[in-house]
Amino acid sequence: MAVVYVNRHVRYVQVLLSDEGSLLHCLTWETDEGVVFDVHALDDSSFSPKYDRIYVPFDQKTMTLHGNTYILY
Repeated sequence: MAVVYVNRHVRYVQVLLSDEGSLLHCLTWETDEGVVFDVHALDDSSFSPKYDRIYVPFDQKTMTLHGNTYILY
């Protein structure tokens, strides 16, 4: 399981590196009830891009999805 740290206050595309070495691109924005972030990743085995849109309420700081744990700070 990879851990990815995401700065939820940045409003431009962040290039992130998971602790397992995966390169991710992430865009975040706030809604009235929480933070939404789009994560784009490239699968090392097939070179096919993967995309997830993740919603995290303001009172929650972590989200686990597809084997990655995203930690918002």
